[in-house]
Amino acid sequence: MWRTLKKDKSFIVSVSFLLLFVLASIGNSIFMDGEVRQVSIRFDENGKVEAAPFPPSLEFPIGTDKKGYDLLHRVIEGAKWSIGAAFLIAVIRTIFGIGIGIFIAFYIKRTFRNLEATSDSFTVIPMTLIAFFMLVNVLQFANGEIPPPFYQRIFFQMMVLIVLALPTLSFYFANETKKLLSEAFMHAARTLGGNKWHLIKIHLFPNLRPLFMIVLMQQFVQALILFAHLGVLEIFFGGTIVFSGGESESVSSEWSGLIGLYFRSLSVHPWIPLVPIGCFTLTIIAGNTIVRRMKVAMERQYQPKEQIDEHDKDQRVTITANSFTFYKEG
Repeated sequence: MWRTLKKDKSFIVSVSFLLLFVLASIGNSIFMDGEVRQVSIRFDENGKVEAAPFPPSLEFPIGTDKKGYDLLHRVIEGAKWSIGAAFLIAVIRTIFGIGIGIFIAFYIKRTFRNLEATSDSFTVIPMTLIAFFMLVNVLQFANGEIPPPFYQRIFFQMMVLIVLALPTLSFYFANETKKLLSEAFMHAARTLGGNKWHLIKIHLFPNLRPLFMIVLMQQFVQALILFAHLGVLEIFFGGTIVFSGGESESVSSEWSGLIGLYFRSLSVHPWIPLVPIGCFTLTIIAGNTIVRRMKVAMERQYQPKEQIDEHDKDQRVTITANSFTFYKEG
């Protein structure tokens, strides 16, 4: 599969886009100490005073917000939280999901269907609502109030978003494991004396690895969408500072928090909310492109060689005797 993906331009461009954003964000934290450029007041060419927000210009390529923060600088600073945290959540979800799923497939027989039916309820109840009620009292705090440490808030929020997806994800992997256990090569391995650890290590993991990568990127996209929903509800990643006038502020500049802060400015200053929305959209498109190209590569990997050769043969130009006209001189 990886040999095919190395030659896939769409896959390479999508991965490069995500990596460049994350590396730029980490670089800003290292070299600029995570500071975001802010210009609240400036003078124009005629010497008149201008106040933020400033529209896109050479000085501010994508403009500033109402407080004068450079939007380009701010979305770069928040990229490591949006992309990095979503990817970390997806990795932990997938690892725990595949581990619990294999355990369920091997050891839970009688109550499997009842537990699966119970887990299906998580697909009906919106995950955003459950996460909101579990996080609102932890992540929202008034200005001047001493909240829990930043790392504790992040840890709690990530654990909530991970646990909410585990029931559905675990039973998905359990069903995929059961399908593999019913294959002929698994029966042969058992007949030859293979124990459960041997079956998992030698047969299950190699067959689940491509599926693991696809599910990983799907969970990455799902985590981004969940971030966006919580952002609109003013549950920002890392915490929400609530001021006395009803205004709020994000402590991490994470993109979903910026969407929640700026979406009310869409009709007045449209460039302000469109910047984080555009970054979020491009990131989701990149994630979906990676998933789609992985599926194509996996299908090609398991496609019989005869079909591949036949497909390549159909694309060749067929040359017959009628394709030539012989000319006899004088």
